[in-house]
Amino acid sequence: SIEPTTLMYSPDNWASWICRSEIDVYKEQGWSLTPQARFTYSVFTKSNLSVEQLNVILSDTGLAGYGQAFHDMEQTYDVNSLFAIAVGAHESANFYKTANTHNYFGFRGSRGWVSFNSPETCINYFGQLMCNRLYYGKPIEQIAVIYCNSSWAGYVKAYMYEKWQKVGV
Repeated sequence: SIEPTTLMYSPDNWASWICRSEIDVYKEQGWSLTPQARFTYSVFTKSNLSVEQLNVILSDTGLAGYGQAFHDMEQTYDVNSLFAIAVGAHESANFYKTANTHNYFGFRGSRGWVSFNSPETCINYFGQLMCNRLYYGKPIEQIAVIYCNSSWAGYVKAYMYEKWQKVGV
């Protein structure tokens, strides 16, 4: 019979199927059952931050406790949750000011500021928007000139770095 296997991640995030009887040996070598969180400015590379880590990052913002929403957005759309938090933090003064109801990302439509039913709806819309062909696959600097202006990229990157420091990964 074939022994059951478990997907594990190496310290540098390589994934491999490991025989269950060998899990403890791999854990001693730094492997884990979940991918390691990693800092990157790549919009379309997952941060792999846990819900708990995202809640630490959001703890002193207007969206404290909404880590699950950002985690779900990252899993659904493959948009880096740290990037999304940085954009929202920049656009809404750390999620305390909105352009309209639950509009943390400064979205405008043809009729003015967009409203959302909940923070989760807005966060999810952001992930969906980034997957639009207008933004998808582009670095922050190229997204910046479409989303706002060229200086926006520097602010978003600064927020990303600042927020990452809160979890000390």
